[in-house]
Formats: sequence, structure tokens, C-alpha cells
Amino acid sequence: PLLLLIWGLQIGAQAGETGNSGVGTQLGPTLRRRAVWSASHGIGVRNRCRMRTGGGRASLATGAGAAAPQTRAPPRDLYVLVHGLGGAPGDLAYLQRCLQKRDPTAIVHLAVCNSGPLKTFDGIRQGGSRLASEITELIARHPSLKRISLIGNSLGGIYARYAIKLLHTPSSGKVGGLTAQD
Repeated sequence: PLLLLIWGLQIGAQAGETGNSGVGTQLGPTLRRRAVWSASHGIGVRNRCRMRTGGGRASLATGAGAAAPQTRAPPRDLYVLVHGLGGAPGDLAYLQRCLQKRDPTAIVHLAVCNSGPLKTFDGIRQGGSRLASEITELIARHPSLKRISLIGNSLGGIYARYAIKLLHTPSSGKVGGLTAQD
């Protein structure tokens, strides 16, 4: 099932402009909505929509006529961002946005396995093992992935190195079945 999330609403109005919205308000010729369609697997497809008002009724039209939204190519790259001591996944949200802009088809994942009270204080083995489990589950959900990059801040970097140790296959040189990026 698809889920429609409303990203924002802009109403175009100019002074002295009267719209035919049927309620006597002064609306501009279009109401613009930006929406994000996201499928159950968490990958979104952006679709710009315009709502036109006129004659007392509104009609919804997509940017490319009434065509269905295009589907994205399956993700090939996985970036895993790991926070540091006493941190939270949101600590790396800015980096996540930057990487997503750079490569919109990639999955940029904020690791959540070590967030919460005292989870970063129980040692490298436990934190790295939790991270390796989270990465394994993520790879299993997205079989189209080919490459992986782990980015850690402070203690998150040490967790990432331990997780790589657990996921590395010496014979193939792959990490969790994926090629490591430089």
C-alpha cells in the first residue's frame, strides 16, 4: 500500500486578486502541494502536484498531466551513519541529508541500535555486534544493494570497524556480501 505524506502547502495569493473558490476568499490561481509518495519498503518518490481552483471546485493535476508517478531505480548504495558516545541517530541527520542530495537513489541509514540510555556504555563488542545485526537486516530487506559505506562519529567509528570485522568475508573481500566503497 502507498502512503501519501503532505510535505507542505503553499497558497499563492496576490493583493487585489480574487479567486473563484466558492467561499469568498482571495486565493491565487493555484494551490501547490509537494507530496512524498513512499512505498511500504521506505523508498519515496517525489511528485509535484498542483490543485487548481475555479468555478467553486478544485481539481488535482500532477506535474506531468495525469500520469502515474515514476518509480525509482532500486537502491544500489548503502550508507550507514553511526553516532558516538551518548549520542542519538539525529546527531548525523545533517550528514544524512547531504548524502541523500548527493545520491538520491542510495539508502542513507541512521543506525538506531546503539541509541537509548546507556547503550553506548556497554562496550565495543556489544555495540559493534548490535550494529552488525542491524546492517544484516537492512541488507536482507534490500537485495538490490551492491555497495556499502560505514561512517562513524567518534565511538561510532569504532563500532563501525568492529561491525566490519564481523561482516567481512576474507575470501571475497566483501562486507555483508556488498563491495566496500572507498
